[in-house]
Amino acid sequence: MTRIAALGLALAACDPAVGPAPDVTEAAACAPGDLDHPQALAFLGDTLVVASTGYATPDWGTGRVTFFDVDASRATAVQETAWQNPQGLAVHDGRVLVASTGVYDFSGSLPRMATPGGIEIVDPAHPRDGARTIPLDIGPDGRAGGPVDVVVVGDRLFISSGIAPRVHVYDLARQVWVRGPSDPVVYGDGDLGLGTLATDGRRVVLVDYNADRLHLLDAVTGEPWACSVDLGESPELEGAKAPVIVGDDLYVVLDQAGLVRRVRLPADAADACPGLRAETVAVTGLLPNDLAVRDDRLYVVHSGDNNIQVLDLATFDPVDLHVLPPGSNPWQLVFHPGRPLAAVSEWQASGVTLIDLADGHQRRLRCDAETPPVAAPPAGPDPIGEARLADEVRAAPSAGDGPFRDPFRAVNGVRGGGDAQGGLDVFSLGTTPDVDDHVVLCWSDGPITAGPGPELVVFENPFQGFVDPVIVEVSADGEAWATFPHDYRGDDETRYDPDPALWVGFAGVTPVRFHAEDHRVDPFDAAAAGGDAFDFDDLDASDAAARVRAEGAACVRLVSAQARVNPDSGQAFPVAPVADGADIDGVYGRIR
Repeated sequence: MTRIAALGLALAACDPAVGPAPDVTEAAACAPGDLDHPQALAFLGDTLVVASTGYATPDWGTGRVTFFDVDASRATAVQETAWQNPQGLAVHDGRVLVASTGVYDFSGSLPRMATPGGIEIVDPAHPRDGARTIPLDIGPDGRAGGPVDVVVVGDRLFISSGIAPRVHVYDLARQVWVRGPSDPVVYGDGDLGLGTLATDGRRVVLVDYNADRLHLLDAVTGEPWACSVDLGESPELEGAKAPVIVGDDLYVVLDQAGLVRRVRLPADAADACPGLRAETVAVTGLLPNDLAVRDDRLYVVHSGDNNIQVLDLATFDPVDLHVLPPGSNPWQLVFHPGRPLAAVSEWQASGVTLIDLADGHQRRLRCDAETPPVAAPPAGPDPIGEARLADEVRAAPSAGDGPFRDPFRAVNGVRGGGDAQGGLDVFSLGTTPDVDDHVVLCWSDGPITAGPGPELVVFENPFQGFVDPVIVEVSADGEAWATFPHDYRGDDETRYDPDPALWVGFAGVTPVRFHAEDHRVDPFDAAAAGGDAFDFDDLDASDAAARVRAEGAACVRLVSAQARVNPDSGQAFPVAPVADGADIDGVYGRIR
């Protein structure tokens, strides 16, 4: 399910940062809560503007815009947003434009908006005096609204949607819609759209994450030019985002494939197609989330590796690395307009780090009352007890070069993200039936044997509001398989419903709280560890099941449910629109 991150829900970083330790100071810059899962940033002179999403599940908190004096390392003002989940910022005519998306609803076959959103125009000189608002209603079916990104060209404000292939255009000078909610610009030919925007003042580019496509828009009317460009390397969705224009070149990241790609842009609409092609210029680290350019350097923000890699724009060779705190989940990078100073938002750490580009010194702006102490490892015996991790990969047909295509991640320990987000230390399955839809994991130290209680626990990466169903099979010899009974009990079994109670007998239903380093508990303690437990007693009366009960399970096979037919409906088991194959964190069993 790695795509869900791009719909405003970040994935908690789990891999430790790698690189030289930076020179760091930390400042108590604001009151607790003033930075709460920040994303978008913008500089307005020496003032840094930060949009905090207030992310939480099931109920999102209040969005905020916080203004920081970067020289004093302190907040000067905090303004609550009119709508929840502010994700986009732009600066125009000395004012700050804030795009608040609202809260998503993933319960149906297509994502919808549960609450409305809109644009606020804030005067930074008087941020507490209120903002002019431009509402975007969600419509009767919840498929309208959802503003996620904004750019300004002259007096034209371009607003992309987080749920549909749609752009709105607003005239800031006349304060009227050019293309409003009743007449949006529609691009592409699908139902899903997650657009990020960029402009050089002559052209507006829109990159659609859900289709890996580039669309060129007229900078006055917003009308799409004659064609679009495929940004991906493969037919699978690779997560194109973070467009940045340098001269006539457009750069984007593919966050699921771990690539930076480049497209040479045409000068005008008449020259748009054919012939536009994307080319790979760099392989990145884990989960590249943002790109930024300063001078002749390309900065790649890695949300998974917790660092910022700097590439030479002429050769794309790495020339620098800025290491951020483990688990900080850096999100967006911006540069001061006149000084060698960068700022990066840290989604999971709920903080911001300022980086002096001249000497690498970092100032971390935090809003905690105090820095919590690092917990000491628990004394006494290992809480894992008699549980054993499946530590051999017998088959992994979806393995590849992408950051989530390394099958070692399914056997190197479980590192869950908790109730609110999925983990990153996962191996992604495919969705083609009997081709790449499964992984086979085995135990090197003997079979998992029957006894009281469940024999194994499967850890995928669901979280509150999202399930990623997995069918679980076991075998005594790795050849004959017994399938655990499973039943989807939605009112309409052709439509996805994220209620865990409806997914009986599946894995990928319960959030993963177990973490090999940070929350090492008994994997079979359901409340503490999470995950989905399975008992051999629930297997059917087949010969393969009888063998497993008598001899134990040497291996487990995990299958993406969306690649299998639901016998109740005659169709594939439904999944969330953004799901693209289950993500396996690991499996524990009992060797008694």
